[in-house]
Amino acid sequence: EDTGMLRTFVNDLNPTHILGVTATPFKLQTNSDINGNSFSKLVCLTNRSKKGNFFKEILHVSQIQEMIELKFWSPLEYLQEELDDSNLIFNSTKAEFTELSVEKTFELNDIESRVYKALKYLKKQCFCKHILIFVPSIDIAIRMQKKYKGGVVFSGMNPKDRDEVISDFKKGKLSHIFNVKILSVGFDYTEVDGIILGYPTASLTNYYQIIGRGTRININKQKCVI
Repeated sequence: EDTGMLRTFVNDLNPTHILGVTATPFKLQTNSDINGNSFSKLVCLTNRSKKGNFFKEILHVSQIQEMIELKFWSPLEYLQEELDDSNLIFNSTKAEFTELSVEKTFELNDIESRVYKALKYLKKQCFCKHILIFVPSIDIAIRMQKKYKGGVVFSGMNPKDRDEVISDFKKGKLSHIFNVKILSVGFDYTEVDGIILGYPTASLTNYYQIIGRGTRININKQKCVI
């Protein structure tokens, strides 16, 4: 963005070259069709967009399989369940589902009890010790933590309390944490060996970030189960 912090920093620095390294080299761009209806289009950061392309070329790409073979990326194991998504509704940008329709889908699919069943499976069958659980709302996260123990973190939470929960999780005092997207970006605890995605998302970036929490390698884990 022209008025964004990153743009201001770059303008003040006035560099001759800028090199970016990222695990998500794409973004969702909102476009309109000939009838005026909006739709989302996935574009690479080097693609020309309505606001111009800041990055002009891709110099190098490391594929995920290569990262796994070189032992830089933890192997992931996926366990998928069926979902009735007939009640999901796209929001105005078509980039994500509305919060109301996601919560309705959560309740109608009895995802709460299925998350608990998945949690028990990861602990007993997969021997996971550090499990992140993503749910669609703060109310649901708090409700589930009260029923199924573990920890809970959410936006607006007292920073001291949140730090204590995360610290207990890292120390092994808590085997799992319920959260609403807050641990999907920037939370780089390498021993995460289990992830439960307890709600549907249409955002590739959101999904990619959540799964990314389990890709970190650690001597104490062989894989991460999603």
